[in-house]
Amino acid sequence: MSVLDRNVIDHIYIEEDQIVLGISDDLPWNEDTLAAHWEILQDKLKDYVGYIYSGQLKETYPDLDKTPCIKIFFSEKFQIVVDKYLNKMKLYYKEYGYNLTWTFDPQVK
Repeated sequence: MSVLDRNVIDHIYIEEDQIVLGISDDLPWNEDTLAAHWEILQDKLKDYVGYIYSGQLKETYPDLDKTPCIKIFFSEKFQIVVDKYLNKMKLYYKEYGYNLTWTFDPQVK
């Protein structure tokens, strides 16, 4: 799965006290693609939040009483502006009881 695949959860697993919904993002972050890439990522994040907010996550995993966490696995380094946006979104998601995290892993392709 990929950040390009809409309405699909790329990965889902348990990590400590969280149920992690992972996004695989292997698109490049350069000046020419920054805006388009950010829009694609935002759409994918909206899909994940919709999945959580609608109750589908609880329906699918009714026995798991864990905090939802959306984790983005970036395989390409991104610019500082992306980090700033992600940190703003992290605070926003926290208000709704979700966690947002990300990691850089060039192995993920």
